[in-house]
Amino acid sequence: RWRRGSCAPRKMAELFSLVHSFLVANDQAKSAKALKKGCDSEISAVEGADLLAIYDAHLAENGMSDKKRAKKALPALLSLVNSFLEGKELEKAAKALRKGLETELVEVDGDSLEEIYAKHAKSSAGKKRKADASDSDSDSEEEEAPKKKKKDKKSKKQEAKAEEADSEEEAATKSETPAKAEEEEAEVAEGTPGSKKGGSKTNTPFQRITNDQVYAKVKGGQAEKDRLLDNTFESKSGDGYGSVASDILIQVRGKDFRHEKTKKKRGTYKGGPIDMSSNSIKFCNSDSD
Repeated sequence: RWRRGSCAPRKMAELFSLVHSFLVANDQAKSAKALKKGCDSEISAVEGADLLAIYDAHLAENGMSDKKRAKKALPALLSLVNSFLEGKELEKAAKALRKGLETELVEVDGDSLEEIYAKHAKSSAGKKRKADASDSDSDSEEEEAPKKKKKDKKSKKQEAKAEEADSEEEAATKSETPAKAEEEEAEVAEGTPGSKKGGSKTNTPFQRITNDQVYAKVKGGQAEKDRLLDNTFESKSGDGYGSVASDILIQVRGKDFRHEKTKKKRGTYKGGPIDMSSNSIKFCNSDSD
């Protein structure tokens, strides 16, 4: 069983192969031979992968400059490989590596070699999926191209038929009797409703009851008529219980209004006295004052 953040068994075999190739490339043949003997998995070449390049890309992602990477990448990777071999109980290979080096191993903080390769494998798999998805999209577009051409041909035929029908209608309207045209001109001259040359055309909407008729029936004169047009809380001139809430709610809108309104519904709200008098608008035909 493999822990989270480490390589899967198949990827672990690839990592062993990459470590073996890295040791051979850096003149550590004895260490590579000991690794091959002590490793349970089969050592084989991995196409398109290089351990040093993978570690260099990891350092670049962590923000290390090109100059520093050129100096520190190889010594740090040798230390990581040594720690990896010791962790996998390949002490002979690790010992041969330390003997074969001319300099001492440096201390490296951060991710282990196994964690670095696990991240690389995950990112490369994601890139491969995206590439496959883009290829499939391009294939589907190529398949849809002939269908679009057929649809365009059909639409062009339909447009041509529609143009022919329009031309036939125009010819039919031109062949109407001149008497009908004279009648229309006479109607325009007389000033029929809706005509431009005749009476003036009004854009007022239809109203069964006009505003003037409503305001004329309000008791209390002009002041009460003005109050009818005002929908604010202050126009009621009473009911002190809600005045505190009105002063707060009039300053907010949208979500803030809903939030403040919910707060006022709680039992902790304290307004002014509740006024039992009627503050409604009275009309002339009202039974009570």
